[in-house]
Amino acid sequence: MIGLFKNYIEKRISLLKLETAETSVKVLSMAVYILLMVTLGICFFAFFCFGLGLVIGNLLGNYAYGMLIMASIFLVGLLVVFSQKKSIIENLKERLVNIIYNEE
Repeated sequence: MIGLFKNYIEKRISLLKLETAETSVKVLSMAVYILLMVTLGICFFAFFCFGLGLVIGNLLGNYAYGMLIMASIFLVGLLVVFSQKKSIIENLKERLVNIIYNEE
């Protein structure tokens, strides 16, 4: 009887290790995917905004004005993100918990 109980405990520990490894791999792979997408997105966004700044500057006759307008747009975006910091963090926490505990 004690041997069966010991065997059961060992099997449960093995199962817990496997579940932990699976969750860790899932979170790590999602983090790598997100990092890759963010990196590519930032590159695209940077080149797009630089090009848009040049186009606006060309239309205004001064490239510095185009870059200044783009910088102003970024400043407004930064202020919006900063004002919504709490809700953004809560949303990210909720998504991370869903990734860890839900089978997707």
